[in-house]
Amino acid sequence: MKDYGPGFEDRRSASAKAKEALLKKAQAVSANADPQAAAKRAAMKEKEAARRTVAAEKTARKRAEKAEKGKERASEEARKVEERKAEAARREQARKEEVARVAAEAAEKKKLEAELEANRKSVRDARYAARKARQR
Repeated sequence: MKDYGPGFEDRRSASAKAKEALLKKAQAVSANADPQAAAKRAAMKEKEAARRTVAAEKTARKRAEKAEKGKERASEEARKVEERKAEAARREQARKEEVARVAAEAAEKKKLEAELEANRKSVRDARYAARKARQR
């Protein structure tokens, strides 16, 4: 085969080298020749440092707010837990009072039934005694 000159890869690498050389030359010229560019770069660096400082302050403020909200949420949860405990204690006390009231009512009812039964027995005994007295 005949050699038709530089191949695609050769041309592409030569182009990349030429572009890189132009870029280095332009950077060297602009860095040394333009004092305003150096001032602009310094100003840009200062602005970037200021932006980073502001961003860091904002992040710190957000973290502090988040921590404060967490504390508030925790205290609110603790308050709710205490309210639930107090409500449970009130319900338990009411339940105990109801049990005691029902027990007292049951005891009173039993006492009344015993008195009624005793009264019925005394009436029955009196009838029995009267019948026996008539039979004699």
